[in-house]
Amino acid sequence: MGISIIFVLISSSYLHIIRTGSNTCRSSRPEYDERVCLTSGSDGVLLSVEYRLHVRRDQSQDCPVFQVSFYAGKGTVSMKLVTIRTDLLDKYSCDCEVLSKSKRPYVLIIRLAYKGHFHNFAVPIRSNISPSTPKQQYFSLPPRVATRPHHHHGIHYIKMFPVTKQYLIRYRIEGNVFASLIQTIIDRNSQRIISECQQYLDDYAAGKHPAYSTDIDCLLTRLYENP
Repeated sequence: MGISIIFVLISSSYLHIIRTGSNTCRSSRPEYDERVCLTSGSDGVLLSVEYRLHVRRDQSQDCPVFQVSFYAGKGTVSMKLVTIRTDLLDKYSCDCEVLSKSKRPYVLIIRLAYKGHFHNFAVPIRSNISPSTPKQQYFSLPPRVATRPHHHHGIHYIKMFPVTKQYLIRYRIEGNVFASLIQTIIDRNSQRIISECQQYLDDYAAGKHPAYSTDIDCLLTRLYENP
């Protein structure tokens, strides 16, 4: 599998788009073969913003590992699929809104900002998000076999929780056609997903707590307290 990179640099006046094929790696998907740079049409000044889609191969397992990275200023945000160790889910049992199903896939987003600090957050992928759920609270995915009529399969933002690396388990997609499809959709919409998760955290920090949302402040306290 080839490595693909997308660079986005945003300027102060109008934007000029340059597309060039990768010289070191190719993919059978055209959208993964392009490098996109946005530069100023006048003074050439660039802001420190970059979106990068990176697919590498795990040499020890000879299988693909997917990761999406987003750069904004000095911070780096990356995103990948994981599952969560049950001892963290047990630790979070104080919050009934934390989904405790084992082996559930999560989108791990590294370095999201919350109240002036950066944290890693796990955002669950759910098979049956209620049809009454506001659309801004989730990112919709193709339905699974288990998805009930009128419900949504998707990444449910209001159920996110903070996590540290010792509680992460790699989510394996090799040999699973549907999981690979979901990964591709997530990769291609990484900018939107990261942006919407950050917006949710900004709103939550400002006091906007939707019904059925996790208690992020309480969970941060639980995460970093002594066992």
